[in-house]
Amino acid sequence: MFFASAILPLGWALGVLALAMLVPSLVAYGYGETDQSQVFLLSALLTAFASGAIVIATRGVALQAPRRREGFFSATLIWTVVPAFGALPLYQIGVVETGIDAWFEAVSGFTTTGATVIHQLDITEYSVLIWRALMQWLGGLATIVLVVVLLSYLGGGGMQFFRSAMPRGERTAMSVQIVQTLKSIGGIYCLLTILCVLLLWLAGMTVFDSVAHAFSTISGGGFSTRDASIGAFSSPLIELVMIIFMLASAVNFTLHWAVLHGRKISTYTDDVEIRVLTGMILMAGVTLTAIAWMSGEISGDRILAGLFMATSTLTTSGFVSLTDNSWPVAGIMLMLMLMFTGGAAGSTSGGLKLLRFTALIKMAGREIRRLAHPHGVVALKYGRRPIDTATLHAIWSYFCIYLLTIVGLAIVLALFGVKFTDAISMVVAVISNSGLSDGTLLIESSAGYVDLSFGAKLSLIVAMILGRLEFLTVLVLLSPSFWRR
Repeated sequence: MFFASAILPLGWALGVLALAMLVPSLVAYGYGETDQSQVFLLSALLTAFASGAIVIATRGVALQAPRRREGFFSATLIWTVVPAFGALPLYQIGVVETGIDAWFEAVSGFTTTGATVIHQLDITEYSVLIWRALMQWLGGLATIVLVVVLLSYLGGGGMQFFRSAMPRGERTAMSVQIVQTLKSIGGIYCLLTILCVLLLWLAGMTVFDSVAHAFSTISGGGFSTRDASIGAFSSPLIELVMIIFMLASAVNFTLHWAVLHGRKISTYTDDVEIRVLTGMILMAGVTLTAIAWMSGEISGDRILAGLFMATSTLTTSGFVSLTDNSWPVAGIMLMLMLMFTGGAAGSTSGGLKLLRFTALIKMAGREIRRLAHPHGVVALKYGRRPIDTATLHAIWSYFCIYLLTIVGLAIVLALFGVKFTDAISMVVAVISNSGLSDGTLLIESSAGYVDLSFGAKLSLIVAMILGRLEFLTVLVLLSPSFWRR
């Protein structure tokens, strides 16, 4: 019963993927890419067959009230297996050379990481470009559902402190919660996407580029249709539009729902994470602009470059506004710190999350005050809510696991021949789900992720999945006690 109820969501997820594959198939047909259209159609049929087999094999199984075992196992299966099917057309079309490259690209898409092993995007097939963007769009929506329905309810890493601004129906079956969340959030997600498409088109992008970049922007993904990413368009107006929508996607989506359903607009300004997000972006934007200006990398017409990169990295979108080799080391280090922090809980962003980051800063401040007043009692609050000791311990434990995982994976990459400093940069980028294009911004000595060995790419795939599922969801599966009833 456990495996059947845990695998059933995978069957439905593959069914959605099969339907999604029809989109690039139609795009390929419209642009005269006949062979690619057939590949996507055949991949859709194969994925639909796998979906049907799983659903039929588990028929009659109902998803009862959320339980840790089924929830954790099912989430890990979905973010591991679904990208494998999403990789099929990429490999068959030949835009990547090996199966591991195709899986890397698909995992990067579904986890909204944005790290790519595909070069020459400027001449890549339209169907492939839209499929990469669509994978990110689907992954972004799935991420919000994952947080609102599963992670916040089951707890772990301090997520029990996350509060949804919309009713979730905690006492209903998990399948019902998922449908309710999709109905509530899906409309907002689609609306933001449509608005982003329209404004990017008005700002000067083609219709195709507007759609592809809107998919990647709202999902916080970062896949572009150009090798130079957003820098290829050299348009401050386009950068401004993307800054606005990257911020919108990095906000707790249940707040969008609440405002659209009658809450005051002050709901945004009252939210702690939004205030921290805005303040950090402004400070980091000014700093990055100053760094780039002093190094001679930007001029008056690129004044938004620093603010754009601050927004892109803190929201873990991963778009690049300047050429990959143009940022000084100080700027790269600051961007890595922003990636590490990430956006708001309940958003499409990755990273540590501002909820945890804020709590850790408050904990540090309390310890400093205790040095002056050892016997003083200092209560910690998150906004107007007190933070209990159990939540603080959970956040601190998560932070330690976060750091240890980064160091451990960096050591593994070093064993596969990657320079340790490059390994640290890459792991931070992918584990925070902010891959920064092809990785050349982070690695001076190679062509980016594409030059890595099989083992190094597999390690980064693990890092992407760990980061998206917030570590504990996957790591708990390694515990023998998890499998005991």
